[in-house]
Amino acid sequence: MDPVVPVAAVSVTSLLNNVLSSARTAKDLAKQSSDSELKQQIADLFNDILELKAKVLDLDAENRELRDKLKEKTVVERDPDTECFYKRGETDPLCPKCFQGSGAAVYLQSQQDGTGWCVICVKRYPFTRREPPF
Repeated sequence: MDPVVPVAAVSVTSLLNNVLSSARTAKDLAKQSSDSELKQQIADLFNDILELKAKVLDLDAENRELRDKLKEKTVVERDPDTECFYKRGETDPLCPKCFQGSGAAVYLQSQQDGTGWCVICVKRYPFTRREPPF
């Protein structure tokens, strides 16, 4: 599946590319100059723009990751009777601690004593499979 890139990120990336192009042109023009301070300032500007572009790309990736996590949270429901979380349309509960703490959708493992055991946080909860309809 292709990642969805918000329009704002595309606009900012496009703007940064334009600024980078202008900085390259200024850098090329500065090479013809004998002013070493000007050359250094343009080189510093060029490096700052590259760092800024890298940061924008990192923030865009983080934004996409957070959007994916948010989508996952919107399809999970909490059952007030069991205090467990269930993915919409599924019967097996998720670990409340892991889901609330980090957003991790970890299924509880059914135990013979009627509890569910989380393989990540090693906590036990009452294990109840939901019956349709959800």
